[in-house]
Amino acid sequence: MSTIDFNPFVNAPRMRRFTVARYAADVHYAFCTMRDPKGAQRIALGAVMSGQGHEPAALLRPDQQYPVLPIHLRMLEIDLDREADGTVYLVDDEGTHLDKVEADVILDSFVKGDGGTLEGLVLCLPGNMFGEDDASGLGEHIELLEPTLPQFVNLTQLCVRARGFEAESYAAAAERLALAIPSSQYISVRMSNDHMDLLNLNDDRDYRKIYRNSDGTVRLERLEGPRENEEVELYKVSLYKRAGER
Repeated sequence: MSTIDFNPFVNAPRMRRFTVARYAADVHYAFCTMRDPKGAQRIALGAVMSGQGHEPAALLRPDQQYPVLPIHLRMLEIDLDREADGTVYLVDDEGTHLDKVEADVILDSFVKGDGGTLEGLVLCLPGNMFGEDDASGLGEHIELLEPTLPQFVNLTQLCVRARGFEAESYAAAAERLALAIPSSQYISVRMSNDHMDLLNLNDDRDYRKIYRNSDGTVRLERLEGPRENEEVELYKVSLYKRAGER
């Protein structure tokens, strides 16, 4: 935990982007005690990584300790890998084991009460760590997202990450999700079989602009280089690494 008091920042009336090195207890407490919970709806939250026992997804679920919760932010990053060793949701600051929260529960709580708040979302999917035969990295993970993400009626920017999959079919994954989310304008899907490749933020955040054809299909046009990617606010906000990554 740092010595910084984050409360003035999260309660600042003109705060729109809030990015920290680690989403830990002090940051979580600041959001959980916001004077005006509706103020969260204007904030894009980004973090390099999560701290032990804390993750942004916890802001989406009620908590008896913090009546303010749940709150909904304008942009958010969520790790849906609930099986990885050392994931932040397992142990709190005192070392107490927490109840496991499954990915479908997180998505369900995410949708409830959104009210059109969400504009940008980073999702880290469960990795293919055992070499299952799923070259595209789609399968049940994308099937879980397809009925959920269209419910975010103002979601314009989406970044999806996974590791341990073959990267050749990432374009097919991006097109499939772009079709599923009518409001989407920019998308980045990174399915890599190289762990270190996912830690290269420049590669990890290349986006496609989504064009919708009259016949219902979509065309994705890659944004070239940092200057074009600057069109995407999520490109500037998103910094997330999984717990334990360096």
